[in-house]
Amino acid sequence: MRIEVGDIIPGIGIGEYLLGMKKNSLLEKIGNDYSERRVGQDESVIIIENAKIWLTKEGIVRQIAVTEGFSGSYKKCVTIGTTMQTIKDYFGAYEYVDYTYNILGVDGMCFELKDIEEWNELTAPIEWIFVFIN
Repeated sequence: MRIEVGDIIPGIGIGEYLLGMKKNSLLEKIGNDYSERRVGQDESVIIIENAKIWLTKEGIVRQIAVTEGFSGSYKKCVTIGTTMQTIKDYFGAYEYVDYTYNILGVDGMCFELKDIEEWNELTAPIEWIFVFIN
């Protein structure tokens, strides 16, 4: 199972996968092709081929992440593979906080960059896009 397309909406969701949805609704969409593991005492993460979905202890989706194989976008600009140079050019500024990159003024979304041999934060491609509840 993969999440292949959909609009990225910070603080809301990715395509048909929405923050705040219940685990049973999520599982109806993804079927049985997933694994689940505990994260600490109060959370779990559902893992599918190109995504991770974090759940609260109550079974509510609180964060969604997509990676390679996902071709959707945020504002038709930010996709897997986009560089921070493109983010800087299009949105004006970004910040680095706790291993992730954020577009200044856009809450509920962040990125992790791919670890490439000649790493430069402006040219390294986005490897993971996260949306989350603030």
